[in-house]
Amino acid sequence: MKHIPKRHRLTLEPLENRQLLAGNISIETSDGNLVILGDALSNRISIRQTGLGQFTVTGNDGEQFRTPGGLYQKTPVKVSNVRGGLLVSLGSGNDSVQIQGLGSSRPIGAFVTVLTGPGKDEVAISQLQTGGLQYPPQIKVPAELNRQRNAIGESAYWNATTPGSITIDTGAGDRASDKDTVALQGINVDGPTIINTGFGADQVKLDGITGRQAVMNTSAGSDRVELAQQAPVSFDTLNMNMGDDNDYVNIGTGPFQLTSINTSRFDGGRGVNILTGYGNLDPKTRKRLIDPRLTGFLVDPARLAVSAQ
Repeated sequence: MKHIPKRHRLTLEPLENRQLLAGNISIETSDGNLVILGDALSNRISIRQTGLGQFTVTGNDGEQFRTPGGLYQKTPVKVSNVRGGLLVSLGSGNDSVQIQGLGSSRPIGAFVTVLTGPGKDEVAISQLQTGGLQYPPQIKVPAELNRQRNAIGESAYWNATTPGSITIDTGAGDRASDKDTVALQGINVDGPTIINTGFGADQVKLDGITGRQAVMNTSAGSDRVELAQQAPVSFDTLNMNMGDDNDYVNIGTGPFQLTSINTSRFDGGRGVNILTGYGNLDPKTRKRLIDPRLTGFLVDPARLAVSAQ
């Protein structure tokens, strides 16, 4: 008898779900802080404050979230009972972060820290206040921020952990391709404001901001900073370190305001640096601002005469 081989029907068995899809983002709470951690790919998210200690996190490009309960989902994640600050650390890749608060009546948290790492990043923060009586003055720093302490530098680290602070660090990046954008609008800052954009032709926009001490480091690259184009900006002190290459600073018709500026200055570094709108500084600021001729910026000579009066 002829032997007929037995045929086996092919079947597919589901593989173990390891959740290693592109754009994975972890959302967790650590000692009352909201901690959002991305991967090495491009993460594009929006964070909206919905109440005191309440947030909704949305993925804008198909991101998958790992929630505090250990589950994965692509739909928006709602988080409540945030009693501390907000830390967003997205690693490398071309990242985008949008944070929207509820204004000065409902502070967003004890601090806001955004770390995007190398890449062409976009950070937009609007309508919020940091600090306030609703949040304790003693902040227990999230473990992730401690882990990145060396990467962001001591100065950024300590300011990021100060009550009421806003810290934005878009990573070192590359001078040619790492072109970051940072926009802050409608913000009250109880503590320091630190913006580090690293290499690249970066762009920073500040509108409608009231704060204390502020430090802006844009490093090498032809950077552009626009201040008070739509609403006044007021800091107790402002130090701008533009680094090398050809930089541009435009002070709008807000007018741009700096109060009690004992240590504020613009430092353009090496390159052809342009400062426009110098006349839009309030009179007190024009008298006490360090002479732009000593900082590497070129301005209208007629405006320079005002600062010497």
